[in-house]
Amino acid sequence: MKTDSLTVSADASVAGVHYGATFKTLTIADGKTLTVGNGTDPAMILLGVVGGIAGPGTLNFGSSEGVLVGNNTTGTHPCEITAKVSGTGGLTLASTAVNDQDYKIQLHNGANDYTGGTWINAVNVWANDPRCFSTGEVFVGGGDGAGGSVFLVKAG
Repeated sequence: MKTDSLTVSADASVAGVHYGATFKTLTIADGKTLTVGNGTDPAMILLGVVGGIAGPGTLNFGSSEGVLVGNNTTGTHPCEITAKVSGTGGLTLASTAVNDQDYKIQLHNGANDYTGGTWINAVNVWANDPRCFSTGEVFVGGGDGAGGSVFLVKAG
């Protein structure tokens, strides 16, 4: 599914999501779930230049590995994820950046219950709640330029 704007007001399933260049926010309504992936292959959401995924609903990757990729998400316009993230295949956070200096994804939801670990590469991840990584280990890519970083921000 390719879209510039989307509100999920009923439970829905898609193979993947690609936001257009002017995308603002994917909103998942209270009590509703957007399931992404087929349960076997990685399930990717390519976030737009100014993008985010808002709750209070749930983004569920099922047994697929969840992949959230920020597309030119700068510190000025980060991708903010406030929806609950669920699934059993782990979560990868990345960007299309050549280097990771200004590319940022913010995680806000301490109710995330995905399992299988978290992989961070080529993006700065700001964790606004200490429980936003759910369970499992957190792996941060190293190396010059396209590594990754994690900033732990005190929950409001």
